[in-house]
Amino acid sequence: MKIIKVLAVIMAVLMVVSFAGCQQKDEEENTPEPTATPEPTDTPEPTDTPEPTPSPTPDPDAEVKAILYRFAFEGEDIVDTMFEGFIRPTNAELEFTEEGLVITVITKPDPYFYIPFPDGFLELSEYPYLKMFFKHTTGVTRGQFYIAFDGEKISGPDQHYDFQADPSEEWQEVIINLSELKEGAETITALRADILASPPLDSTITVDYIGFFATLEEAENYVPPNRR
Repeated sequence: MKIIKVLAVIMAVLMVVSFAGCQQKDEEENTPEPTATPEPTDTPEPTDTPEPTPSPTPDPDAEVKAILYRFAFEGEDIVDTMFEGFIRPTNAELEFTEEGLVITVITKPDPYFYIPFPDGFLELSEYPYLKMFFKHTTGVTRGQFYIAFDGEKISGPDQHYDFQADPSEEWQEVIINLSELKEGAETITALRADILASPPLDSTITVDYIGFFATLEEAENYVPPNRR
């Protein structure tokens, strides 16, 4: 009888140990594996949004058949667009203002600068009319350009051509038919803009624009964009 009790106790102990082992195994199986900590990633630098390319502003004179030097409208940009990057005045200082190109007489009363042509020359059959809109403080009445024709260079006083100027300080315009200046001439290869003959020192000449036009009517009717 004692043996039976001992065996019963042993069996009970074995059952308890076996149950505890199974429970521990189940807990180990049900415990999830720890997940790996993700590596931190670098935050990408923000990229600059490219500025939109502005559309070029249409030229308001695109339909005008003329060669135009619009000093007031274009300002200093005209140096690059029409003067090949520079204007070299003689006996004068140049300044661009809202009114146009201001020429101040210095050194001696003989200011001038050259006007280049896009093709290197002006075809008189296409653009025979010169028109200039300007004002001055010189009191002078004699306007003046030096002009060389058909491959000539400006070299002497026989190449100057005069026009009548108003001595007042008000804006005025002048129109010259270049095709009538020299019989048989076909092109102008150099043009020196004195504007006025012998203006006194420190006086000024302000040029809004100079244009070369196909017809007298077009020259008379032209108004620059800054005055429309």
